[in-house]
Amino acid sequence: MLEFSSGLANCQNLSFLNIDFQSNDITGQGLKDLCQGLIRCTKLQSLTLNLSCNKIEEKYAHDIGKLIANYENLTKLALILDCNKIDYDCIQQIGQALQKYKKLLNLKLSFRDNFENNAIKGLALALTKCSELATLNLSFQSSKITYQGVQGLLQNLQKCVKLQTISVFIRPRKIKKSHKKKLIQTSLKFKRQVNKPSIIIQ
Repeated sequence: MLEFSSGLANCQNLSFLNIDFQSNDITGQGLKDLCQGLIRCTKLQSLTLNLSCNKIEEKYAHDIGKLIANYENLTKLALILDCNKIDYDCIQQIGQALQKYKKLLNLKLSFRDNFENNAIKGLALALTKCSELATLNLSFQSSKITYQGVQGLLQNLQKCVKLQTISVFIRPRKIKKSHKKKLIQTSLKFKRQVNKPSIIIQ
């Protein structure tokens, strides 16, 4: 990873970058090395980073939030971080970085771990500060997410006034039928904002 990172550091004029290291046994130290190279690519407009199914621990996962805080000029960002140790603090840092993005048009986030309601509700609230956000794709899976978390997420996302396309997939803890009906009602409100919204809650 150090060799790859060193190569990235010499590509400071990159505008578009797609990195797919899914299922590569990358540890926290590997992520730290990668970030040291990526942080030099300050002219990026589009970044896709797939680190799903690796071995990134909580204390290193926070480096992702610190990294993307350097890319306020991005118009497109995709972070796929499934099956790592992504906790509330990491998601909060990502949200804090994203709310400074004034040019972001297209965002994809995918997390599958044991984070709780406050993580996704806070993230959605941060996204309302992305004033130009038009396309949003979210995938969240956690046994600690409950009805309250999903409802809070959807309600906050409805404040993203420039959304044109939205796709949300959520696999929370089992939700009561009565609560599912309420979530369907909340989801239907997106039809006032976007054409054919996709909201799936399993």
